[in-house]
Amino acid sequence: MFQNKKIAVEDQTDESVIYFNIPAKPDFDDLALTEEQLETISGGTTVVCGAYVLGVCIGYGVCWALSD
Repeated sequence: MFQNKKIAVEDQTDESVIYFNIPAKPDFDDLALTEEQLETISGGTTVVCGAYVLGVCIGYGVCWALSD
């Protein structure tokens, strides 16, 4: 799983810097969902609620970062 991979560690405790972490592009060809994951997605509420909470948290973080 981790062959030919690098690990990058950076101290992100400097409050005068805004850090953006860009995740690697996912490989959708190797992506497979379990039956339980498929049931969760087909139900919709868990995914929608999770996306809503994530959006609120990101919005709050951006507003907080720009308010200084």
